Amino acid sequence: MARDILKTLKSEHDDLRGLFEELKGTTDRGVKKREELLGKIEAALVPHAKWEEKVFYPAFKERADRDGLQTHAEALAEHHAVENSVIP
Repeated sequence: MARDILKTLKSEHDDLRGLFEELKGTTDRGVKKREELLGKIEAALVPHAKWEEKVFYPAFKERADRDGLQTHAEALAEHHAVENSVIP
C-alpha cells in the first residue's frame, strides 16, 4: 500500500510539473490558455497539498531519522511558499 501511495504522489508531482512547464511556455497573449492551465494547476495542487500535509507528512515525520526530519522541514517550507506565492 505504501508503494501505491508513493507512486500516486510521484505521478501527481509529475503531472503538476508538466502543467507548470506548459504554463511557462505560454505568452501574455495566450490569456485563455493560461487561465485554463492555472485552473488545472489549482484543481490538482490544492487537494494534493492538503493530503500531503494532513496525512503523508505526519506519517513520514513519525518514522523519520535526522535526515528525514530535515526533508520534512524543507517540504513544509515549500508548501508554505506555494500557499503564499503561487496559489494567490
